[in-house]
Amino acid sequence: MKKNMDSQANSLFGSSRFNFPDLIDFLPDATFMVGLDGRVILWNRAMESMTGVAASAMLGRGDYEYSIPFYGERRPMLIDIVMHPELAFSDRYYLFKKTDDLLSGETVVPSLKGSNRHLWGNAMLVRNSEGVVIGAVETIRDITDVKISLDRLLAQMEKYRHAFENIQDVYYEVNLDGTFIEISPSVKNVLGWQREELIGTSAALLYAEPADRNICLRSITSNGGVDDYEITMKRRDGSLLNVSINARYFPGDDHDPPRNIGSIRNITPRKKVEEALRTSEERYRTLIENIPVAINRTTPPPNDRFLMVNPAFLKMFGFASESEVLMRDPVETYFDPEERKIFARQVVEKGGLNACEMRFRKRDGSTIWGAMTARAVYDKKSGEPLFFDCIIEDVTERKKTEEEMRRLAYYDALTGLPNRALFMDRLNMAIARASREKGRVALMMFDLDFFKDVNDTMGHLAGDQLLRGVARRLQKQLRKSDTIARLGGDEFMVIYAGVSDHSQVDMLAGKLLDLFGRPFRLDKKQVRITASIGVAVYPDDAGDLDMMLRKVDVALYRAKDNGGNTSMRCSDANEEKSAVRLSRGRFPNYLNFAGNNDQAEPMDR
Repeated sequence: MKKNMDSQANSLFGSSRFNFPDLIDFLPDATFMVGLDGRVILWNRAMESMTGVAASAMLGRGDYEYSIPFYGERRPMLIDIVMHPELAFSDRYYLFKKTDDLLSGETVVPSLKGSNRHLWGNAMLVRNSEGVVIGAVETIRDITDVKISLDRLLAQMEKYRHAFENIQDVYYEVNLDGTFIEISPSVKNVLGWQREELIGTSAALLYAEPADRNICLRSITSNGGVDDYEITMKRRDGSLLNVSINARYFPGDDHDPPRNIGSIRNITPRKKVEEALRTSEERYRTLIENIPVAINRTTPPPNDRFLMVNPAFLKMFGFASESEVLMRDPVETYFDPEERKIFARQVVEKGGLNACEMRFRKRDGSTIWGAMTARAVYDKKSGEPLFFDCIIEDVTERKKTEEEMRRLAYYDALTGLPNRALFMDRLNMAIARASREKGRVALMMFDLDFFKDVNDTMGHLAGDQLLRGVARRLQKQLRKSDTIARLGGDEFMVIYAGVSDHSQVDMLAGKLLDLFGRPFRLDKKQVRITASIGVAVYPDDAGDLDMMLRKVDVALYRAKDNGGNTSMRCSDANEEKSAVRLSRGRFPNYLNFAGNNDQAEPMDR
């Protein structure tokens, strides 16, 4: 049945260097097609992943059965409205829009993945070469995450993704003399013109400044295209509109003359949630060559070579032409050549990979992060892989953002040291390891004596400079395996793991106090300052994390109370109620304890 369905779908698009059903099967958006009889003729992999229903189980099904995975019942969807307008149930969709053969809308479905999901759908009629309607196609995108984090997704979509299925841009084709050959119906919403009014007229009609058009044409002639060229255009009513133009030169082929192909984006309203699907008149080859994600086809190892790349691939990796890429080994685009071998092996073993993130190398040697979706195409007779089809999305900025968010969440902005959250996590791990290996962990808490005087006399900038200087000295003194953290203010913590005996702890405390022997230079002045240190050792002084924190807090209190510039350690488990009273509440989220008082004692330096 699938073979018959594929044959029916291919008949729509004529010859192409790509197999249409395979292309639909490989698209990242969930896509399905139905014939005039309402039966499914295409059900791609993304649809299988979204619904959990295999194509083999859905092909040939009718009577609205394709709606059950979404709604839990048989009911019309957008694809049915576009074929049967009399159904007219647009009230079930948000942002419902109809433009000629194209319907777009947002809805909430109750059954998908066991919860309410927000979906954006686009449906349009499919016509054969004679213009006769023979079916319809619908693409569906899960936009639940967009609803949850709209601002972030908009920024990513505007900067790094140009998803054709949702854009509301104006797509156009013009002859080299500037006459419109084709223009999408969306021109009505953006510029106020009917599509039929502009076809056959000069594109100069839309430009507010003739000089802008001349600059754009010169750039296309000399560079082969123009990217994000911002100008002012005239709407049909004479009002002005700020737009961005992306265009490229199409050299033509046996069927089409040379032309310029491009898009016009309305940038006056900067916050668009979704973008509408390009119209059905847009040819498949144009879609591939203008899709804003990198696409490539390669042969598998050991005879690695490129078979095809699209313009987005050239732009992402910094190449000037497809021919330049075809002469290269695909391994050269990987940051680590071994990753290519691992990738190829996994694609062959699993048949494909979905959104696998790895590093790539651009033509100039710089590195980018990409999320790659790939599949293997096999020889039907031998079963050997013939080639890999890959889609790569640039996620470099997202990776940078995630790394920055991680840094802000776990590191102190002033000193670059771990903050309270990361310190607690590492202390937990150090205690757990010491418990397993029957070892010791020393916890040291110290702050600067009379730090407030520095802030009061020299200002907070000098105080910040002093804190950064203390952090640098601590980092130079301690091992890489030790953790140094800043809790806030002038208070620092040190986790010293792998302690063999107390003399080692005493020696380290002495070294930390000695760090303050040399003056600090602050704003061309030399400042001397001392520190007080509280110490607790696991398991000698405390048997768990909560007790460790209480005892080190009390020890520091006692060190400060003794005049500072010294270190103290809680060694006895007496009068613990007094210890609770003395604790200054730095760790309120940990369990209280009651009992006898801890006796803090000076440490042997």
